[in-house]
Amino acid sequence: MKIAIINSVAGISSKELAEFLRDPGVTVDVSKPFKTERRDFNEYDLVFNYGCSANVAARRIINTPAAVKACVDKPTSFEAFKRAGVDTVEYATHLADVPMHWDWVVVRKQRDGRKAEGLDYYENVPGTIPEGELYSEYFEHKYEYRVVVFMGKVVGYYYKQRDKNDVWSFMVQPKRGFDKMGEQCVAAAKALNIDYVGFDVVAKTKQDFKILEANSSPILTAESMEAIHSYIFNT
Repeated sequence: MKIAIINSVAGISSKELAEFLRDPGVTVDVSKPFKTERRDFNEYDLVFNYGCSANVAARRIINTPAAVKACVDKPTSFEAFKRAGVDTVEYATHLADVPMHWDWVVVRKQRDGRKAEGLDYYENVPGTIPEGELYSEYFEHKYEYRVVVFMGKVVGYYYKQRDKNDVWSFMVQPKRGFDKMGEQCVAAAKALNIDYVGFDVVAKTKQDFKILEANSSPILTAESMEAIHSYIFNT
């Protein structure tokens, strides 16, 4: 069996997954289509797309480029969440459309900014909010979670914690109490047509939360690796 793992920025996780999938008789290659300009992967039995939006040719692919693009473009993600009835924040793409009932406004300079790149917070005072590419209502919260979904099922709930060096760690959480959040994340993945995704969720409680964004190249976890391995070799 020949597997290709393609990525844009998830090089470390891609290499880790490749090592995990390599078995006798299984060849796994890692490639960056935007760097190498390679687009034809038809020689492979399976392409695992780890967050790359390049249009590639593949016989079988996990995470289509179109789905990755929908995750990368945050207004597209928000609109998909809204159509699916997913708990998310209100948003606007024009400053003039920012509602007065928002207390605080999250302003993004880029529609596709990664993590917190180009992101700032402003009190909703007329005349003080700068121009941006995306505006969303700030949701007051106590907790931040990462929920990983693979092939329509939640494979892990993680509490996100940031240290003094601004580095995030992900702590596995027991499943108890996460039913509603899990159902919402599965619905969000279906709305985006994405197979493997990590959702960033901010919460006051496990029942009161908002899904903020979809990561098509989430940090690889032990639970994710096991789910991916089982799917590829047992289905």
